[in-house]
Amino acid sequence: MHEVIGFLHAYGAIVIFVIIFFESTGVPLPGESLLIAAGLLAAQGQLDIVTVFLAAWAGGVLGDNLGYVVGRVVGRPIISRYGQKIGLTEPRFAAVEKQFLRYGAWVVVFARFFVVLRQLNGIVAGITGMHWLRFFLANASGALLWAGFWTLASYYFGAKFEHYLHFGRHTVFVAGAAAAAIALFLLIRHVRQKKTAP
Repeated sequence: MHEVIGFLHAYGAIVIFVIIFFESTGVPLPGESLLIAAGLLAAQGQLDIVTVFLAAWAGGVLGDNLGYVVGRVVGRPIISRYGQKIGLTEPRFAAVEKQFLRYGAWVVVFARFFVVLRQLNGIVAGITGMHWLRFFLANASGALLWAGFWTLASYYFGAKFEHYLHFGRHTVFVAGAAAAAIALFLLIRHVRQKKTAP
């Protein structure tokens, strides 16, 4: 996460677009971690939240479309042969393909929220022959939901956290101490029950 934040400070929205783009083509990269870090930085005023969202959305849509072209033109044999080099093992691919054939466009919409599906989304759509316009619309909707959720959730969480740090340090400390005390109490009780059990 420290390296991700360093890249965000250095390159801003460009690094968001590039990483989400390549993740969407099938390369295993930390897309969600990146968006969480970007949203938190936006909450601190270090990045613009609208730019973060647009970069994530555009990277997701364009990356998945490149994956679609790869799947449509190159096909499964090449993916099966070279996929392991970027984490696309045959069992993973077969599992995703099965879900794809069963649910079609709905998989494209919600695939973004699942790690393996997110990377294979466009490639499998191309290989299974899904119509491009249908794929594009479902993909754009899924990217909108995914980018919106992670950027806005982390942004608002960061803003609230900053608020509590600024206006209620004692409250945060007391809540943390109470949580630690409850956890310690439950741990001690669990150990005692384990010792007395026959």
